[in-house]
Amino acid sequence: MPQLGLGSGGLEGKEGREAICTALRAGYRLIDTALFYRTETEIAAGMRMAGVKRDEVFLCTKVLQKAHAADAQVRDSLKESLRNLGTNYVDLYIIHNPRAGRIKEVWSLLLKLREEGLCKAVGVSNFGVAQLEGLRQAGLELPEVNQIEVHCWRQLPEVTAYHAQRGIATMCMAPLARGRMLGRSDLAKMAEEMGRTEAELAIRWSLQQGYIPIRKSINSERILLNMADGFDLAESQMERIQRLNSGFMSCTMASPCYELPWELVADNIPDPATWGGDRKSKGNGKGHGKGKSYQQKDAEHSIVVLEWLKAYVGRLLGPFCAVLLYSLLGYGPVLGVLAAATAMVTLTA
Repeated sequence: MPQLGLGSGGLEGKEGREAICTALRAGYRLIDTALFYRTETEIAAGMRMAGVKRDEVFLCTKVLQKAHAADAQVRDSLKESLRNLGTNYVDLYIIHNPRAGRIKEVWSLLLKLREEGLCKAVGVSNFGVAQLEGLRQAGLELPEVNQIEVHCWRQLPEVTAYHAQRGIATMCMAPLARGRMLGRSDLAKMAEEMGRTEAELAIRWSLQQGYIPIRKSINSERILLNMADGFDLAESQMERIQRLNSGFMSCTMASPCYELPWELVADNIPDPATWGGDRKSKGNGKGHGKGKSYQQKDAEHSIVVLEWLKAYVGRLLGPFCAVLLYSLLGYGPVLGVLAAATAMVTLTA
């Protein structure tokens, strides 16, 4: 499996296709997506733009969470992904999250889909040790991959040690913690000392750990920088990064699900209240238009502030201008103050 992976969540439209094309032309060979992201058609288009053949790209996609309700829906989810991607197989098919439930049944079906040649490998995402052990103790084959939030600030040593012991590849979702820890730890000082970006160091750490970091960016320059090639971290630098581990989670909806009790998800679909799924969406819904993005909220807040400033400044400038105008016309400050009072009443009405 290639280590140079690009995440496609949010890579929609023309910009998304161009980002995928840029990554593929630069040498990225793993594209991670999901039916839920609604970017599978963009990936197919980006591959055509880049002029790469299907067998040159490792495609990973995921089961739609609500499809866990029935085996037929799981199969339909994969078929829809295949249509979107314009292929007759995917290289890796993943259970998106343990909270989707009916894990034993759905996992058994994924193994069958692999036997049928619809996917070459199967894996899971956001699974913890207890859930992986649950599969093993149920007599089921363990996943070939677990995609989970692992980065400099959340290293999950107990999970990655289990992966190493059982031959499970660690695929890092959000290897940069979605940028939320940049500039807030010793990594910033290390980057300055090395003349590199924090993103390059974080990704290089993942690569040297033997992980598969799934970088995500729509910016061409960052896509190239995130390749993190041309340098290595010394042992002392790796140890320095090890000390950054604080358990920080950038994805507060999916990442905590690695701790869900196996009994809760093994045979049944859990009540969303057990994992926080009954709360209203606070993000952008990963392409489904649910809620508003942070950028949208920031823009709206800025508009509100600007409108308030305009109104406030207007209320101050109106009376001031009235006093100045009447003084210049020779009517004196008294009439100016009266005009100002009249203006204030009018503006506040």
